[in-house]
Amino acid sequence: MTDAAHRYKVRDIEVTVLTHGFRNVPVDGKYLSNASEDDLKAQLKAEGRPADVMTNTFSPIVLKTGGKTVLFDTGNGEAQVAASKGERGLLNQNLAAAGIGRNKIDVVVISHFHADHVNGLLEADNKTPAFPNAEIKVPANEWKFWMDDGEMSRASPGRMTELFANNRR
Repeated sequence: MTDAAHRYKVRDIEVTVLTHGFRNVPVDGKYLSNASEDDLKAQLKAEGRPADVMTNTFSPIVLKTGGKTVLFDTGNGEAQVAASKGERGLLNQNLAAAGIGRNKIDVVVISHFHADHVNGLLEADNKTPAFPNAEIKVPANEWKFWMDDGEMSRASPGRMTELFANNRR
């Protein structure tokens, strides 16, 4: 095991929490809707952290249970390694470091369709399946929404239209 993974058991289930990387987000009042910018800065300062930036970490989880290897969420994808200068996109290398082969993943469970959960379904070429032997499980409501042409036609320009294009890719 490496610093990039933490493994433990819950009864007969082996749990491996993997580091996929991080993203620093400026504290500018736009990130959270349930707290003011001043409250967030005060909380970060109270925790001994910089008050001008918040660090989001990405931690996909692998369960080995019932003879199956199940990955929960796939992170930002390998294409992000270069784009982020090595800050994120590290799932596949950390799977290997933890001794978990991508071809040995039986099931991938996607919690929701944001890029930091689904982009790792493809290799860095954005075409080749990263987990070629895995059954992909997604929430029915998420699939229905993102694949609905009517919803896409009503999407606001910018982030929402980008999410529709990304998820359909």
